[in-house]
Amino acid sequence: MTLEFRRDDPLAPGEVQWVAPGLRRILCGNPGPFTYRGTNTYLVGLEQPATC
Repeated sequence: MTLEFRRDDPLAPGEVQWVAPGLRRILCGNPGPFTYRGTNTYLVGLEQPATC
């Protein structure tokens, strides 16, 4: 059995994608051999995150 590597991801670094109600995904712009296009961060909840 082999696993297929998913190479198509329309999310651009820094954009937010709603995955499910109350679950968002953000792609960080740190591509590399271990992170491919970047690191995924998931935010849980409906509130806006605080800004720095």
